[in-house]
Amino acid sequence: MYDSVVQILLRAVSSPLGLFGYIEENGDLTIPSLSRSAWPECAVPHKSVVFPCDGWGESLWGRAIRDKQSRRSEGPFSIPQGHLPISNFLIAPVVFGQETIGLMALANKEAGYSEEDEQLLQRIAANVAPILHARLQRDWQERRRLAAEHALRDSEAKFLQAQKMEAVGKLAGGVAHDFNNMICAIQGCCELMLVEMGEHDRLRPDVLQIQECAERSALLTRQLLAFSRRQVLAMELFDLNDTLGGFQAILARLIGEDIELRIVPDERRCLVRADRGQIEQVIVNLAVNARDAMPTGGSLTLTTTHEQVEEAQAVGLGGLKPGVYAVLTVSDSGQGMDAETQVHIFEPFFTTKEAGKGSGLGLATVFGIVRQSGGGIQVVSAPGEGTTFRAFLPLVTEDAPVPPPAPPAAGQGAGETILVVEDEEALRRLIVRMLRMARYEVLEASDGESALALCKRHRHEIALVLSDVVMPRMGGLELGQRLGQQYPEMRVLYMSGYPKAPPECEAIGGVAYVQKPFSSVGLLSKVRSLLDSRAEQG
Repeated sequence: MYDSVVQILLRAVSSPLGLFGYIEENGDLTIPSLSRSAWPECAVPHKSVVFPCDGWGESLWGRAIRDKQSRRSEGPFSIPQGHLPISNFLIAPVVFGQETIGLMALANKEAGYSEEDEQLLQRIAANVAPILHARLQRDWQERRRLAAEHALRDSEAKFLQAQKMEAVGKLAGGVAHDFNNMICAIQGCCELMLVEMGEHDRLRPDVLQIQECAERSALLTRQLLAFSRRQVLAMELFDLNDTLGGFQAILARLIGEDIELRIVPDERRCLVRADRGQIEQVIVNLAVNARDAMPTGGSLTLTTTHEQVEEAQAVGLGGLKPGVYAVLTVSDSGQGMDAETQVHIFEPFFTTKEAGKGSGLGLATVFGIVRQSGGGIQVVSAPGEGTTFRAFLPLVTEDAPVPPPAPPAAGQGAGETILVVEDEEALRRLIVRMLRMARYEVLEASDGESALALCKRHRHEIALVLSDVVMPRMGGLELGQRLGQQYPEMRVLYMSGYPKAPPECEAIGGVAYVQKPFSSVGLLSKVRSLLDSRAEQG
């Protein structure tokens, strides 16, 4: 359409140069068609076909568009270097209703432009106006439709990715739960063996090696639980700026001398309520990720600030609640990532490093910790342009520190009877052995139904039920509910590879919980504490 109109204008008014443009929705002038001979003659670099409305000034076309009046001029013209030389000029706005929607212009007619030429151009503009209006409306509707489709596809992709991450998180949490059962048994057996061994026993180094491997395996399960947002967090109030400042020397050693480290804390306090150790882990993991992206050196910058997250932005951050957040930004000048890599970077075991160079859990752990802390994380990157991670944590306005919980004290039994309910036989035998060595009487069951039968027979003997949460036939939650109905005085201590009591468990009331893997000291302390609190209550 646009080229055809320009050719008609050139023939009708006998002009060598002409253009036809339209006004965009945002008010800018777009010129899709210019005389074919014009571009080669124009020596201006980066020729543009879009002219923002705020740059028109008092130009002929700017005044014609604003005044809705045609204009002609014989000059003289102030022509910037490289632009086409203009000897005369004729311009007419294309007006539909009361709105200027386009522009027609002619230049360099040998005999100059007459009033008849101006009237002819006005008539052509008037005839073209409804056609151009219909064309623009159609194009804009199509553009909005495509934008809506793109936004919908983008939302669907984010939703599917969120579902995928949730599913992977559940899988990771389930795997960690099962691993914790086995690790708990290994660690517990090592503890008992070391107690019975002499300091110079020839097998002691082997047992210590097994114990060390079990502890490293427990760390792996904690990383999986962090990703699945089931890690235990010791929440406290602290200033993110202080944490960054105290970490400067550590980070400098961690990233090496060939990387310039800059830490720029906000002038305001960045108070957050989170697990300080876990946030430090976030900082370390992001710094290590940045270091590995800069094998030949570069720069690493960590900053903090306050940021208001609006509802539209919150959607892209995993559905955060709108509000004010403390933002930790970690930027590197490294290799950067393409869009496809960015989609997967927070998935556990995904890595772009060589085999043996990374577990693929570093960024997954970061994702899980930040999300479990009530925040969100975003990444901005492009190949060759470095990477920026921004972790959003809810900003706290109060400044009263939260005292850390007091560590439990270990304690021995006084002949009390404890019912152990655990379907994993090796772990059950270990727990029974721990309790008996601590002078407790012990009954054992492999599931909730067997436990109920034992409770019925030994109701007046059992001081405490130590039960796993997930078991076949009848799980620990249902067992706790049934015991609460039939024997309300009987206390239950839950244990599980998941480090936080589920909501259903908390709904039972008076819940006590211990996380696997646990040490014998940790378990016995929890048992003693619960029995003592019961005695105090009468």
